[in-house]
Amino acid sequence: MLHKNIALADRHAPHSFEYANAAAREAATGFVTADIGKLAWQTDDDTFWVLKATTPTWVLLGTAASAVDTYWRNNTVLAMHFDGANGSTTITDQKGKAATAYGNAHISTAQSKFGGSSAYFDGTGDYISFASNSDFSFGTGDFTVEFWLNCTRAGNVIDYASNTPNLYFDGSNNLVFYAGGASRISTSGVVANTWQHIALCRSGTSTRLFIDGTQVGSTYTDTINYSNAVPYIGSNNGGTGSITGYIDDLRITKGIARYTTNFTPPTAAFPDA
Repeated sequence: MLHKNIALADRHAPHSFEYANAAAREAATGFVTADIGKLAWQTDDDTFWVLKATTPTWVLLGTAASAVDTYWRNNTVLAMHFDGANGSTTITDQKGKAATAYGNAHISTAQSKFGGSSAYFDGTGDYISFASNSDFSFGTGDFTVEFWLNCTRAGNVIDYASNTPNLYFDGSNNLVFYAGGASRISTSGVVANTWQHIALCRSGTSTRLFIDGTQVGSTYTDTINYSNAVPYIGSNNGGTGSITGYIDDLRITKGIARYTTNFTPPTAAFPDA
């Protein structure tokens, strides 16, 4: 085994491996499945890398200053890269919640934004869901729901229930934020069959929708108590109205609005620490 396991507190982000340079990192061997998702620190340029496959396959997270998610420990409640073998129905949440794939929802290597795979939904009864968990109940606090989307612009992208934050496509192919029994924000800015970053954020009483880092539609004055705690990814909360397409790198953050103004969308998979 050519890689070096190190204590999590050695430097910067919690990390499991340390390499002097890129050549040493790429030559490392002896990885096992449990190592996938762990971080490596490359000391010559102070960068962090995440292991995506045991071959090994590495994805750059950034420099020591950028590779750590400040909100990971206390606020990130769901983090899904949708990595895995083509056709797999094993869906992994980096925060440890058990995810179940229904219908024909599965991992696909046909399309991805990062990491070589994504979650695929064929438009008929496909979705991913979880057990009820208070982590998904935002109350009246801040939140961020974000993901990369590549679809045909029909169906439900993520749904909780009538009084909780839902994103779906209407009959005119507009992406709609629906909450509290009504449509609150609508945009025609989604391009079919193209990877775009979608972010829905509430800060205080202001909820905003962003596509590729640019706010779309109006800011909704939002005082809703979001209490239902079962998200459905890829369909409505009855398991119907599925999208046809792909979702990658989905992250839900409770108590934090990660974006309140226009921003540069992520250029790498979100960090797992």
